[in-house]
Amino acid sequence: MKRRLNIDPESLVPSLPRAADLRPFPTAMAVQFDTPAMTYSVKSAEEEGESKEVKETAMVRCLSVSPDGQYLVSGASDGFVRMWEVQTGRLLRSWNIAALVLADKKDKDDEKADENENETTAKEEDSKQDKNKPKPVVSIEWNPNSSHHCLIAAVENCADIIATGTGGSDDAELIIMHQLQYDL
Repeated sequence: MKRRLNIDPESLVPSLPRAADLRPFPTAMAVQFDTPAMTYSVKSAEEEGESKEVKETAMVRCLSVSPDGQYLVSGASDGFVRMWEVQTGRLLRSWNIAALVLADKKDKDDEKADENENETTAKEEDSKQDKNKPKPVVSIEWNPNSSHHCLIAAVENCADIIATGTGGSDDAELIIMHQLQYDL
């Protein structure tokens, strides 16, 4: 003789705890983005010919998030544009935009010096001492069109368009595409 068991199928399903019983569980996430320290040399006015190294942490001056929310770019007081991965806080790439501006400015200054070979004024002396200090990135913005992965960054009176390489295999080369200048 066979015995039959009468089992209710609902009794086989385990009871789930309430959300309040599962506490503590994370309700927020924090990611730290560490900006590397910058080092530059400054010529001192008292000691001619000698320069001292200055090391300081770059202050972030502007931020922009990619249209898909996956990347964050920051512009800092050291003239660098840095691209970060939002979820991990990992630094993916950095570009020294201020170096481009200084190189272009130096070329223009050399052209002006060739044209005007006059004596240097006190104002020009001050500007020569300040040349080694990097210029800050004052504004940065992603292209709102998510099919074109590029951004624009401004340092002094120059705007640089940067291809980020975040668009996939076709856009893998990370280069600075173009430098626009405008006169104030």
